[in-house]
Amino acid sequence: MNTERRRFVRVTAQNMAFAALRDGFKTIGRIKDISIGGLCFSCFKENSEKISESHHTQVDIFLSKSDLHLRNVPCKIMYDIPNSSN
Repeated sequence: MNTERRRFVRVTAQNMAFAALRDGFKTIGRIKDISIGGLCFSCFKENSEKISESHHTQVDIFLSKSDLHLRNVPCKIMYDIPNSSN
């Protein structure tokens, strides 16, 4: 049994929703789900360098269908799990 421990309900993102970490925009990916308290995205990374957990940074969020671009959203990286399908 999988018990959800998140404080906010997450919703599946649009097909063309992307996030990019502001640290040089080296980490960009498609948003999987999002809520008022956080988001999950699958990264397209050339290097296998792990992002340090509990690292404070900023993220930009892009919705290509509506040309929405949210800049400099404060965030804290909670974990970075390598994707075996990349």
